[in-house]
Amino acid sequence: MTTTKEPQYQSMIEQERERGLETLGLMTSFAWNDDPKRLTFTLSRYKFVAKLLSGREHVLEVGCADAFGTRIVRQEVQRLTATDFDPLFVEDVKKRMNPKWAFEVFVHDMLTGPVPGLSTSSPRKSTHSCRTWSPRSRPTAWS
Repeated sequence: MTTTKEPQYQSMIEQERERGLETLGLMTSFAWNDDPKRLTFTLSRYKFVAKLLSGREHVLEVGCADAFGTRIVRQEVQRLTATDFDPLFVEDVKKRMNPKWAFEVFVHDMLTGPVPGLSTSSPRKSTHSCRTWSPRSRPTAWS
């Protein structure tokens, strides 16, 4: 058994043994190698949106790419659905999905129509409503 000299880090060793190390994903890995500070801005945007959507019942992320920052929003909402029109990115997300922060993800091109089965109406009007945001656009506050 491998142990660390500092006991407060032992849980990290155990997690690595049980689950392996996390990977960044297609887009995030590229950003880390191309321009590391861009990753800071991306994660900051997710943190901002997470605060905006905190406590929401259901959130739809449109254009999730590798969804690396999606779990930041997932921490704050009851349910999250993510979509991207590129099947390679969706497969990457599914392959790296952590059960602790699980969310639904599937291929959908928003130009072909709304996401099947989801309404983006006000939560007060429908029990099946959700809030929509895209990491590629500037977040705005919803009423």
